[in-house]
Amino acid sequence: MKITIEQFDNLRRARAEAAWGRRRLATCVAAVLAAVLFGQAAFAQFAGPIKMVVPVPAGGSLDLLARILTDRIARTHQQTFVMEYRPGANA
Repeated sequence: MKITIEQFDNLRRARAEAAWGRRRLATCVAAVLAAVLFGQAAFAQFAGPIKMVVPVPAGGSLDLLARILTDRIARTHQQTFVMEYRPGANA
């Protein structure tokens, strides 16, 4: 069975892409595993409330997003959050 140079290049390219996909999957799995394992330890170090600085005035869409985010994190990690609004020069 003879293969042409084009077929050989296509086969080599397909193998390289498959290896790249496996490496990318392994990296993603390692990142998720590290976040799960070390995420709880990062939140365990806080004894008091956590301050979240929101760079816009209260009442906007970013404020609503920040409130939803802190509410979910607070329920998950049993932590108290304090919202601090600091509009900057661009707000």
